[in-house]
Amino acid sequence: MDMTETEDEHSMDSTMTRMTETKCNASLIENFREATGLKGLIYRCASTDPLAELFVEESMSMKPSSSLHVDSPEDILLNRVGLILDLRSESERDERKARLWMSKATGGKFFIKTHDRGNNPTGPLPNKNNERMVHRIDMLSPDRLFSHLSQCWLTPSQSALSAMYFVFDAGKLHELRMDVLNQCGMKGLYESIIETSQPEILCSLQSITQYLCESSRKNEQTTYKDDQGSSGGAVAVHCVQGKDRTGIVIMLCQSIMGLNDEAIVADYTISDSMKDRDKSRRGLGASIQDDLNDDDDDGYGTQIKGRLDRTKFSGAPAAVMISTMSYIRSKYGSISPGYLDHIGFDASWRRKFV
Repeated sequence: MDMTETEDEHSMDSTMTRMTETKCNASLIENFREATGLKGLIYRCASTDPLAELFVEESMSMKPSSSLHVDSPEDILLNRVGLILDLRSESERDERKARLWMSKATGGKFFIKTHDRGNNPTGPLPNKNNERMVHRIDMLSPDRLFSHLSQCWLTPSQSALSAMYFVFDAGKLHELRMDVLNQCGMKGLYESIIETSQPEILCSLQSITQYLCESSRKNEQTTYKDDQGSSGGAVAVHCVQGKDRTGIVIMLCQSIMGLNDEAIVADYTISDSMKDRDKSRRGLGASIQDDLNDDDDDGYGTQIKGRLDRTKFSGAPAAVMISTMSYIRSKYGSISPGYLDHIGFDASWRRKFV
């Protein structure tokens, strides 16, 4: 379904308004907003673990000071969303906090489903009862990232060094890989996700589609609760910061809906406006999380070899998303249908999504 420029602009204005309101309410959930052009049914945000702060662990009640503001991120996630895609790895998740808020969500508890590439490579199992679900899909594997790096990004001389270090010096091999990753930056990181996480991307798109189709059949397309307090048909997609892995999945959804590049890039870059510069340096993915916990320079501004250069991975620059979409088109002909057909999200799935 094609969107007119007027509809795109209206959607962006609405998103900016909600962004301002969210900032004023000092939400626990960072970078939360309705994704542009997706019928008000898909939200995007950073980690949902802070929702645990709303609850008393030893009881089912909320803390006295934790009354929810209507239309706040907390209200939408706890009461209105029925499916949450958690694109983080296990190491990025606070399991205690996650299980606390999921078990005590005021709109009904969430169940956990975990994507297993080995046992479930083609997509999610159907959720016949349309239960509230957190679908965990690890979108950024360190093994896949460094394998892609070794195959695609190393110069001949670096490949020779890599082969030698693999046998004789694991520390030097790690330094080489991290230095190359720093050189490639966010554009390289996104390219790696696009290429090495295709089963996970397919699973994400299928999970969203299946849930929304089932919700539609039950007349639950509205994001509001019904009279019995059950969740509506909305979806939330998140990773750590809600901009990288989340940004790729949302971009693909928007492409299916026919949004133009300008609207997609504008929605992506809102993450820069919504996050404080210091906070934007938190977590990038399973493969590099440990590096973020260490200092990346020597105190004098000199980058330490073998450490992630945080400045190369902060923010949500327009050039990164533009480059990512250009890369997909150059290799697959188009985003939709080209890349989506390649990963298995074919025309029959796209019709259901729309």
